[in-house]
Amino acid sequence: MNANELKALVQYYAKERELDLQVVAKAIEDSIVAAARKSSLSQFKEPRAQLDPTTGVLHLWVKKTVVSTVTSARTQISLRDAKKINKDVAVGDEIEVEVDPAVLGHLAIANMKQFLIQKLREAERNKIYNEWHDRVGEVVTATVQRYEHRDLIVQLGRAEALLPAKELPPNARYRQGDKIKVLVTRVEKRDGHGPMITVSRTHPELVVKLFEQEVPEVADGAV
Repeated sequence: MNANELKALVQYYAKERELDLQVVAKAIEDSIVAAARKSSLSQFKEPRAQLDPTTGVLHLWVKKTVVSTVTSARTQISLRDAKKINKDVAVGDEIEVEVDPAVLGHLAIANMKQFLIQKLREAERNKIYNEWHDRVGEVVTATVQRYEHRDLIVQLGRAEALLPAKELPPNARYRQGDKIKVLVTRVEKRDGHGPMITVSRTHPELVVKLFEQEVPEVADGAV
């Protein structure tokens, strides 16, 4: 991929997934490193990538061992060339050397795209967790999606939340698309899945906060 293609890729996923450009760029960097470890670059040590999301310019570094005589260009660098990077290095040291990202090859790029989807999902999950973890105790409007057994699944923007049967008013029935007020009671991380957001329709705090919304003077402490 050239710089224009990488720049377009960053912008596309940032818009589609509602993520910051830097977050998408970091996901691409991590994916390139993961792909590099499965390509010919696996012979190199500790690949590191850096992508400028505004220009699409990609830099790739690997570690090489400083030697007097190079016998493997993939893993070694001559003392003379190493001193152009760091004048204090000595034979036997390891030094980070920039390499052409083109050495990744087409197979590594294909692998990178697979890793990228995983990394973007992780970024989305982290974003949702961070957003809703800070909103525990807040009253929000949820959209009813479906029943799962006796529990209710509701939508909160891009996130789904669980409204347990025990947190529903007695005999309450809702239809898909209904808008309901709920209290965010708990947000927990789950390995390999999005965060578990739990909400309530019966928590005592919900009644208090709804009353405060209807009577602003209560929230202000005026009454």
